[in-house]
Amino acid sequence: MTFQQYIDNPLGRKNAVFSQRDMFKEVYTKKFDAVFMREGGRLNYFLWYDKHHDSWYAHIKVPSEVVPKFYYDVVIKFTTKDNALRVSNSLKDYDVAFFSNDPAFVFTYERVFHKNGMFVEELKPKASKIALRKDPDEKNPYGIPGYVKSIYFAWLFLRHDNLFNKLTYTTRGQQFNLQSMLSNIEDTDKKIADRQREGERVAKEEKTKEKIDRDLGKKRDTSTDIPKVKASNQVKPGRIVGSVHKIKKIPSVKTANKKI
Repeated sequence: MTFQQYIDNPLGRKNAVFSQRDMFKEVYTKKFDAVFMREGGRLNYFLWYDKHHDSWYAHIKVPSEVVPKFYYDVVIKFTTKDNALRVSNSLKDYDVAFFSNDPAFVFTYERVFHKNGMFVEELKPKASKIALRKDPDEKNPYGIPGYVKSIYFAWLFLRHDNLFNKLTYTTRGQQFNLQSMLSNIEDTDKKIADRQREGERVAKEEKTKEKIDRDLGKKRDTSTDIPKVKASNQVKPGRIVGSVHKIKKIPSVKTANKKI
């Protein structure tokens, strides 16, 4: 399966057309655009190439949508058995395999991708051992591949940054070294624990902020209340409120015929 085929239909070429493709494309593209803008229009990534085995690797630090400054390791491996593609400068028609320490991938698809030959085997030391061995009976009882947001984000970024071009790998990347790659990828179990802790912290901060906003809102509403004025005694008909004095008539002053 090529990366484009995965985006078009993650269920595979033998399955029916994926009816929700356009919906996912719209939702994930909007989400990626928002995250990409938050990150200042750039993501950290590492490129590796192994010309001897014609293998190409893109390692993207994909940001969490919920937790700021938190990144998942997403790796895409490109390979092919087609000799005609080997002389091409494009990776678009290469087969792909994936790795991600995103919990959504780990608990729902890691085992499924591995069974379907869509998992980067070299990165098993960084994977969740339990997820690789145990079928996701609860989250994915039918064991079918599906969309993973972090992988979809990676695809959008590869298109944006011209990372389907082999020349980009040879100019910006380095020759493949497994130990060097492994040292730059965080262990999946640790990443999941960190994500849970950071998620709880962010949720707590949001609740605190909401409470402060509510309290401030109440104070603002109270401060704008018009104080009640105590009603004065009504004036009964015929009651004299105050004495009224007559003003004496001012005597008229005669004007003198005076030359100016």
